[in-house]
Amino acid sequence: VAILNMHEAMPGHYVQLTHSNRASVVSSIFRNPALTEGWGLYAERLMLEQGFGDHEPELWLLYYKWFLRSVTNAILDRDVHVHGIEREAAIRMLQHTAFQERAEAENKWRRAMVSQVQLSTYFSGFSEIYSLREELRTVQPDFDLKRLRGSMRGCWGLREVLLERWVCSVVGAGLERGVRACTGAVRAPYGRAACGLRKGRAAST
Repeated sequence: VAILNMHEAMPGHYVQLTHSNRASVVSSIFRNPALTEGWGLYAERLMLEQGFGDHEPELWLLYYKWFLRSVTNAILDRDVHVHGIEREAAIRMLQHTAFQERAEAENKWRRAMVSQVQLSTYFSGFSEIYSLREELRTVQPDFDLKRLRGSMRGCWGLREVLLERWVCSVVGAGLERGVRACTGAVRAPYGRAACGLRKGRAAST
């Protein structure tokens, strides 16, 4: 329940969507599923890193079980829509690789049948947010985690590459508050030099 609350409520989707709805009409309507679900997954890790649960190994074990589920969901999504995996093989993978119950595995199969790429959004969005944070931490001597989180507020309608531009324009410029309208982030100059990020990391638009 603790991990679920972090993902869905504080500091996950409730906080995220509250800021998104306040930022602009565009961000409140046209949300990026990967950044939305990626933030929920990132929020779980963030809370544990900051000391929630007093770094109890049992809580970290629970987190990694949930994280394994997100990774396996992305694999399932690919295997269904690219490789044509059979139903029983998919359910067996979910049960024996990700330790999911039979009922949950069957529900995942149904979700994969009626959607595409949705199951991948959790891991892909988390990977973009987390890798950006770790790269900024590496290249910025005065890296400020709180300022990074502030720079992400309200930008959940942007694609991943625009998230990187947004954060670089805010954090790289040394602004104390990172809340801007998403339309402003699109127009903002690409601030990679100010961030100190390598030029080759940006995703293609």
